[in-house]
Amino acid sequence: MKHELRRRLIAMILCVAMVAMLAGCSQNGGEQTVAPPAETGQAPAEVNEPKSEVKGEVKIGVFVSKTGPQPLDGDGGTKGAQMAADEINAAGGVNGYKLVLQFEDDANDANTTMNVATKFASDESILGMLGIMSSSYTVAISDIVKDYKIPMLQGGGSITIDKLENPYLFRFRLADSFVARVAANYMINTLGAKNIGVLYSGDDYGTGAFQVITSYLDTLGMKVTASEAHNRGDTDMTAGLLKLKDAGCDGIIVWSHGAECAIICRQYRELEMDTVPILGGPGFVNAAFYAGISDPAISNGTYCTADWSLDNPNQAPKDFVKRYTELYGTNPNTAASFWYDAVMIMADALGRCDEMTRENLYNELFNVGKDQELILNCGSVYCDENRNLDHEVIIGQNQDNVLQVITSLKESEF
Repeated sequence: MKHELRRRLIAMILCVAMVAMLAGCSQNGGEQTVAPPAETGQAPAEVNEPKSEVKGEVKIGVFVSKTGPQPLDGDGGTKGAQMAADEINAAGGVNGYKLVLQFEDDANDANTTMNVATKFASDESILGMLGIMSSSYTVAISDIVKDYKIPMLQGGGSITIDKLENPYLFRFRLADSFVARVAANYMINTLGAKNIGVLYSGDDYGTGAFQVITSYLDTLGMKVTASEAHNRGDTDMTAGLLKLKDAGCDGIIVWSHGAECAIICRQYRELEMDTVPILGGPGFVNAAFYAGISDPAISNGTYCTADWSLDNPNQAPKDFVKRYTELYGTNPNTAASFWYDAVMIMADALGRCDEMTRENLYNELFNVGKDQELILNCGSVYCDENRNLDHEVIIGQNQDNVLQVITSLKESEF
């Protein structure tokens, strides 16, 4: 019975996606004809509600950074998540329940994020939570998640999160323990670097990846030639870049946030270090990175390891970009794709729940991608034994502020 409900849900979602592409997203002068409600979870006006009786509502709490240093992520995340919920509800919801998303601004701030987590977790009508890109903020709310036993899909990739051993934290993005190894491997074996330098953010995100890179190099009998950490919000990275240049580094790996990655990239050009290949983590495809690059020529030729690209040739992300662009009049950013996928993962798990409870949602998240393949923007998704929703990593090269895909691989292939 559960599998039949799941098959019906997937079939209905695909059907609604086709309807949306053909008729449901008309534009007028670049503006939406009918704008979807920002935070109510209602379906767009163009799509008729299913005639079957709605059993009730199932609520998910969604963290979005509408204010603070990364509002572009908040905007994209809100739109992507709401788009997913609207498509699900137009297709009949999850087992006849309407999926309602409750959005809250975490302001990309630790204290605010903790307040939002407490608000969500203490509301028994909210079955699960999703969002948060910062590993540090995920660590900050870990005890809240565990105390209330509320399943959480979070986007922080740091190995620090793994060390928490919090059974209720699931990761819907790629783990740095995988992506950083891929980056180091590509720098050595494809780009031919022998003396690797690393610039990284001094928070959990950057230091965790740096540890992964150094450990991976150790297995190859290599060492990081030079490295430099910086604080989030720093605007002058020239000292670190010059340190790597003077050390004779012939390849640079950058693991930082989007805004800082843009600064590093600009100053890398100003210091005429162009002959040294530079490869970034997901920060090199972040919306803040592209927003901080006034001239696309600055980022042209830089490499990136990430789980999202507008250039992804696979059918699911291509269709998503088309529907999103027709609906909102602009291309999706990374956060839009991530939050869309996270809502779809929640819906996949909820679709197997006979009774809508936190405990059932928690148990079914472990079964994502097990009995039936779940293909989303990031590729084929499955939950591993460490609660990672594993999928493909993309290796690409920036051109005109779009990451052009070179190749992709799964962890099982690495």
